Amino acid sequence: MNKSYKTVWNETAGTYVAAPEVAKSRGNRTKSSRSSTVVMAGTAAVMAVMGMAQHAHAVSNGTVSDSAGNPVIAFSSTSIGCAGSPSVAPSADTGTNGSAVAIGCSANAKGIDALAIGQSAQATADHAIVLGDNSTATAANSIVIGAGAGASQSYGVALGAGAKATASKAVAIGSSASASGTNSVALGNDAVANRDNTVSVGNSTSQRQIVNMAAGTLSATSTDAVNGSQLFATNTTLAALTSGNIGGGAATGNAVAVGPNAFASSYDDGGGAVALGKGASATGNHSVALGDNSVATAKNIVSVGNSTSQRQIVNMAAGTLSASSTDAVNGSQLFATNTTLATLTIGNIGGGAATGNAVAVGPNAFASSYNDGGGAVALGKGASATGNHSVALGDNSVATAGNIVSVGNSTSQRQIVNMAAGALSATSTDAVNGSQLFATNSNVTTAQGTADAAKTAAANAVQFSATGGNADVKNKKLVNVAAGTADTDAVNVKQLKAAGLSTDTSGNVTNAFVAYDSTTKDKVTLGGGATGTTVTNVKAGALSATSTDAVNGSQLFATNSNVTNLSTTVSNITNGNAGIKYFHVNSSGADSSATGSDGIAIGSKATAKSTNGVAIGNTANAQDGSTVAVGANSNATGSWSVALGANAMTSLANSVALGSGASSTATNAVALGYNALADRANSVSVGKGRR
Repeated sequence: MNKSYKTVWNETAGTYVAAPEVAKSRGNRTKSSRSSTVVMAGTAAVMAVMGMAQHAHAVSNGTVSDSAGNPVIAFSSTSIGCAGSPSVAPSADTGTNGSAVAIGCSANAKGIDALAIGQSAQATADHAIVLGDNSTATAANSIVIGAGAGASQSYGVALGAGAKATASKAVAIGSSASASGTNSVALGNDAVANRDNTVSVGNSTSQRQIVNMAAGTLSATSTDAVNGSQLFATNTTLAALTSGNIGGGAATGNAVAVGPNAFASSYDDGGGAVALGKGASATGNHSVALGDNSVATAKNIVSVGNSTSQRQIVNMAAGTLSASSTDAVNGSQLFATNTTLATLTIGNIGGGAATGNAVAVGPNAFASSYNDGGGAVALGKGASATGNHSVALGDNSVATAGNIVSVGNSTSQRQIVNMAAGALSATSTDAVNGSQLFATNSNVTTAQGTADAAKTAAANAVQFSATGGNADVKNKKLVNVAAGTADTDAVNVKQLKAAGLSTDTSGNVTNAFVAYDSTTKDKVTLGGGATGTTVTNVKAGALSATSTDAVNGSQLFATNSNVTNLSTTVSNITNGNAGIKYFHVNSSGADSSATGSDGIAIGSKATAKSTNGVAIGNTANAQDGSTVAVGANSNATGSWSVALGANAMTSLANSVALGSGASSTATNAVALGYNALADRANSVSVGKGRR
């Protein structure tokens, strides 16, 4: 059977039909039939390639028939299927709109003006074009050529067997090439372009060179790619710059000076100074001066300014925080420290104050009062004060009763040293120190010795025996009485005086002894009635964890002084009159104000009015949402804007002003440097007065 076809004129039907190569045309073609010539010729050619042996049938002008003579029923559409039933072209399908064309077994062209050619080719979107077996174009205006190729997003192009374009306007050219980034291009077999707006000529494991590329334009605004010769020229220029002659200002071989009038000099061969920038000067060994007119005169320093003009160092990584770290810290680290310090108030330093009037200072310190007026104080690691008005001083000290001061606990005690002598009077409530108690103890010892001596003398006294009752001497003096020694001996006046007793002319004792309450000598009760008795000249007691000595007034006074000083220090921290180590504020101006939610204001009259606003510096002002104003008189009024530097100012959203007096007055504008001005949207201004 013949495998070749040609088009011949069918006079009866009035149209061209596909016919075996031996068929002949009859009659003349008319002018009106010329419009169908191209369609019939193309159809015949495809049928020839597919090896169809069936005879063609034309049933009317402007149509294409199947092998059985049945016309395609679709306005201006063409569908040619594969061999099968003599009267049916199975699986071939076209849509009902536009001039869709589907050629091949199971080919499908359902979009307006869609074209699907090849076995199982699928063009299912408007203006989609598919050429190749099992290839698919499912998005409008997509083009797919190659077996198994596919385009799934609008305007995608896939050329090559297995090529895939899966993003809008993506282009994949080459066998198994893949373009998945929007507007991306993958060139070459297995090339992968998975990022938006990129061109890829390889993949992660296999790359290609791009050769014979013209030199790109070199300018401040150029976006051209540069070729190897351009980069080689740049590298050659850089290679010619040595450490001793860049800019001509290096005074020693180990120094580096880069920039007009830059100068770098080291006082010994091992100290290489570096100066980078116009007029920069580095004269200290191993010093570095970065930026125009920066000066580094001391050794081992890095300077980014001079005595009259300073710069910020931005985008610095967080330094390591440890006891041995020498890293610089960045603003966020210092901000975190400042935030922590700002939360330390008189009521919660250390975090262990359970009531508003309590004070707990130290890790795990705890202070709680049972009523609003009873402010307990716990100072020291693990100190605990739970009694009203109680004070616990020192690590692990415990004060559980009301109105007491504890310097230890049940298993560990402390001395209170350097305490002033307490006032000794009938009304005094002062604590006494060791020297006062020592004096009292000395007096007691002396009295005891006198009493003992009197007891001994009484043994030699005259003894009276009165078997009938008491002896009566009729108010007469007993003279020449020997000193008594036995318990029942009488004592003479001398013994009494030696014991510390004083008598008047009538023989009345004018002072009194301090005696033990019982023979066990475990208790002494002092007189003085309701007002008590002052014990004076008490020696300072030993202050140690095991001491049970009494303390005198001076020792307790020293303790009270320390407590007073500590209270004053805490009060100063609360009232802002003193600093905390490494964090100090010296100002008598009005307080800061943070009225916005989660706002932060640090400095006299600093104001954070917006949500998440930050104002740091004297009269710094953060007006709108999420603004940052740092520096004296800085003002950030546009949402998400940043003003850094004295008198720096921003006025519209997303604007940035960096530098003293810098001003950014347009949306997304950036002003960098002293008195820089950025007044145009999406602009960057660098330097004084720049716009």
